[in-house]
Amino acid sequence: MAPELLVVKGSAFDNYIMRDRKMLYDSPAILKAAVQNLLNEKVDIVLVSGDLTKDGELVSHEGVAKTLRPLLDHGIKVLVIPGNHDINNPFAVKFIGDTTNAVATVTADEFSQIYGDFGFNSAISKDPNSLSYVSEPVKGLRILCLDGVKYYDNTFKSKGASADNRITKGVIKPETMAWIRTQIALAKAQKKQLIGMVHHGVVEHFDYESVYAAPYLLDNYTELQRILMNAGVEVMFTGHFHASDISRVDDRNGNHMFDVETGSIVTYPCPYRVMEINGNTLSIQTKHIEKIETLASDSVDFQTYAHDKLEKVVPEILSSYLVHYYRSVSTTIPEYAPSFIKVPDEKVLADMVLKYLSGSGTQLLFANYRGNENLADSAVYKRKAFIKDVDELIGDFAAKSSGVLAPITSEVVKRTDMFKKLKDASRSIWDNRVEKSYRGKDYKYQLHEPIDDLNLVIDLGGLK
Repeated sequence: MAPELLVVKGSAFDNYIMRDRKMLYDSPAILKAAVQNLLNEKVDIVLVSGDLTKDGELVSHEGVAKTLRPLLDHGIKVLVIPGNHDINNPFAVKFIGDTTNAVATVTADEFSQIYGDFGFNSAISKDPNSLSYVSEPVKGLRILCLDGVKYYDNTFKSKGASADNRITKGVIKPETMAWIRTQIALAKAQKKQLIGMVHHGVVEHFDYESVYAAPYLLDNYTELQRILMNAGVEVMFTGHFHASDISRVDDRNGNHMFDVETGSIVTYPCPYRVMEINGNTLSIQTKHIEKIETLASDSVDFQTYAHDKLEKVVPEILSSYLVHYYRSVSTTIPEYAPSFIKVPDEKVLADMVLKYLSGSGTQLLFANYRGNENLADSAVYKRKAFIKDVDELIGDFAAKSSGVLAPITSEVVKRTDMFKKLKDASRSIWDNRVEKSYRGKDYKYQLHEPIDDLNLVIDLGGLK
């Protein structure tokens, strides 16, 4: 977030950051620290998988491009794709005390112009229907840089729409999918190694992610999986979820693909990846931002600072999540039950969720963001604590929903699809295992043991 967007600090900005997981105020310093770390690592290529800005402000994009420029000056190839925040965004604003004023956002064309030196100008192929492109930053290695963002569906009240709306979901257009097939075929014919990146996820990272966090996966992610796996593309780099995690999908034909999801540097634990391709071997290390210039003194540990910032806003995140899904709660009650179950109103239900889940729910959120770096020694204990809190929430939900029928209602609610899946999803996050086969007979998830992405090696032999 460009510093000049905070014109006068006041309630408008304070209220915003109290419900946002991103360290926006510190973001310029964090990005600068990340660039310096990459320079120190002497990397050859940098992949940026979208969400470069708070909300697509022109001035923020200009600041990001300027901050990334030293990488180019040192001969490093930087490849950028957009995220759902970056283009045609109605929430591009500046903060002036108690109010906000709209500022210029960017179009898709302007995005590709600003970041022309960051992949677009040197692309060997561009998709005419999106901002997707193919880069060959070094001889023999091609990178599919895919745009799956629905910025074209965003709406502005200032342009006559009923509401400002920024679409979180993503999709690969049919025309872009056809272009992808062609680019894969060309790469294979020319015996190129091929990897890819896209903002939204292409493989689930915990059980029922497609139920509880559907907007963080591409709408047609299983179709993209099928195309990529059948072609032998084994690695896709993703972002969007602010979690640092690696998951794998296998099909019945023996093909597989890894989704290497990297968290945001402005959300604890502020991770980035350092990778090396050596022949057919891809090694991946996860590192973290450890220091930024703007902290008051060297005695302040940045990781502790980032942890505390996230922990402070979790209750608001839980509340906003509940508000977003409140209407769907009643649809999880069995058809025979509404006669004696009445879902509490939104505020009562929100208070209940915060009462029972603010503690263990916070730990669950941290576990998800840490991903494969989850603390295994305490995972079982924390998982049990969360499930216990869910059961207590169910009991209170039943008591407030059914009066004298609370014991009966509690058993009915426990058996609802929503709560059963919630428990399975939480176990999957804590144990770092994806074990469900519910996506259909053609696919099964085989990540039965944690993948330690602190030091992971992937065989890329199938990419040749």
